Amino acid sequence: MDLDTNSEKIDEMPFNSDRKMMSVVVRIDNKLYSLIKGAPDILLNNASHGLDDNQIKPISEVKNKILEKNEEFAKNALRVLGIAYKPLNEGYKEEEIEQEYIYLGLAGIIDPARDEVKDAIEEARMAGIRTIMITGDHKITAIAIAHEIGLTESTDAITGMDLEDMNDDVLREKVKTVDIFARVTSEHKLRILRRLKELDLVVSMYERQLSLGRAFLYARDYVKAFARILGEKIWTGFKISNGNNCHHWCIVCAYWNEFVCRSCCF
Repeated sequence: MDLDTNSEKIDEMPFNSDRKMMSVVVRIDNKLYSLIKGAPDILLNNASHGLDDNQIKPISEVKNKILEKNEEFAKNALRVLGIAYKPLNEGYKEEEIEQEYIYLGLAGIIDPARDEVKDAIEEARMAGIRTIMITGDHKITAIAIAHEIGLTESTDAITGMDLEDMNDDVLREKVKTVDIFARVTSEHKLRILRRLKELDLVVSMYERQLSLGRAFLYARDYVKAFARILGEKIWTGFKISNGNNCHHWCIVCAYWNEFVCRSCCF
């Protein structure tokens, strides 16, 4: 499976924020393989083996090593991907693509925030606007990035798993002070948005992925209503972006109490 080997793409399972992984099926040297990448901790769930010192071992023997290295990368604000593969037979079933695979290792990706991000967040803060990060990144990565861009100095963060064990009353209290939500799904984002709304806060959420379309439409009505009431002249535009040609234009108002922008591009 050398890098210069010719391959043919046969099938694909696209990434989504719920599975937090994606896969392609390729034919290499007339053999079928599933090639998988995704969130390192999530990828561990369905792995049967892992590669360690060029030896394939049961995943139980390499799991801690993978988690420790993932945490080390995350503390350095790296976006980390787990990488795995699996030989497939002809006539494979779709559910076999992302099951019982071999965990190859991790890739740490440098995705630094642009210089203007920190200033934009501080400008929003001076206008009385609170920014909350809701991301699919690992909790430690999210905290490191939040500190780097001046979003917060706190180490408090809530993960998607935490949300699953949290009732709405508890979450309603948590969203008053917690600024970082990590490893969340699209359903979690919508739930956070609703709890903020229940506090009689004006909330706007922007998302580059279609999976959060409902949450964006949910918030859009409030944006339109306040635009009509307060008038266009008092609106200020904040541009928050990263180096990958992904731009977030967030229309906010200085008279609002709260503002939420999902910072997936930081």
